[in-house]
Amino acid sequence: MEGRATAGGELPALVGGRPVRETWLPYARQWVSEEDMVAVAEVLRSDWLTTGPKIHEFEEAVAAYVGARYAVAVSSGTAALHAACFAAGIGPGDEVITTPLTFAASANCVLYAGAEPVFADVDPVTGNVDPKDVARKVTPRTRAIIPVHLAGFTRATPQPPALSGHDGTGGLGRGAGGFQGPALLWRVKLLRPTAHTDAVSLPAAPSGMV
Repeated sequence: MEGRATAGGELPALVGGRPVRETWLPYARQWVSEEDMVAVAEVLRSDWLTTGPKIHEFEEAVAAYVGARYAVAVSSGTAALHAACFAAGIGPGDEVITTPLTFAASANCVLYAGAEPVFADVDPVTGNVDPKDVARKVTPRTRAIIPVHLAGFTRATPQPPALSGHDGTGGLGRGAGGFQGPALLWRVKLLRPTAHTDAVSLPAAPSGMV
């Protein structure tokens, strides 16, 4: 690469060219208000640090916000995905299709359930999983799909034609930016009636929601 200019005629920053940014680009930024800090201090001064009344209030508020009948707080986004797989009945012998362009939990939650993650390719423009490749990866063992909506690009992923009428196959959708700002929102919706769960992991906090 040394000495090779880009299409614009400039050297890459790696070999002495001008950087695209002069300041550090952080992976994420916390959004913590004064109201948040007061609420945390209130809990710290109470008799409950875990599983107290604030947890119940939080669960009810999230359920109401996303339109779900129930919500259950867990310790992390990874735990939320694991719980979602458990609730969906995913287990040994099953396959779950997901994307390789994601956090490890999107595949690890499948392994935790004893099933096998199967990776589909991603769309080169959106970075989201390619529905056409998902359809190609469907087998009789496919039990669910985890389509990650990358970097806040929350456009609905079209259902692959191969899953039409495929009873028992569901989607565990994972996205960013769809819940009050830079949060993660998962939706688990089996194709069978009444099987519907939402999962949320708030940023910069060890919390999750199913």
